Amino acid sequence: MSKRTLALMITAALALATAVAPAAWAQPERTQSPLAVYMGFGYVNLSQPPHWLALGPELEWRLAKPLTINPEFALWINDSFRSTVRVVPGITANLRFNRVFVGGGLVTRVTEWSIDTNSKIVPKLQAGILMGAARLALTIYLPGSGAGQDAVFGMSIATRIGRPGGREPD
Repeated sequence: MSKRTLALMITAALALATAVAPAAWAQPERTQSPLAVYMGFGYVNLSQPPHWLALGPELEWRLAKPLTINPEFALWINDSFRSTVRVVPGITANLRFNRVFVGGGLVTRVTEWSIDTNSKIVPKLQAGILMGAARLALTIYLPGSGAGQDAVFGMSIATRIGRPGGREPD
């Protein structure tokens, strides 16, 4: 390759880079904050009574690209509206794969659940999908001491509060 050909290739590459750079700078930056607040609405115990409507906020704390820690605080209202309101705090750790997430965590026990254990906390498993500012999740609570004997299913939808123009990370 001659010097003239090499100089022409370098000049063409610099001209192309100079033309593309302004378009690349015009792209929106990722404004992803490590904290996000969600407001959730859910229905717990899909299979058998008692059923609850769950309302409450959830804080999403992003520790790494795929890992989030989500403390939550929910008010569980019996669907008959005749009993007392239950306050159910909890925490969940989720692994995110683009728009899909799976995880597990703990919530406090609701007194109506089976009493075959004295534990005050209940493990839960969660899987869901992110849809822009909304999140749809299926949750399985395991209140009994038997492996899978007592499973309580819940479905929830939550919407992110704030950051209207923020983009979700990959």
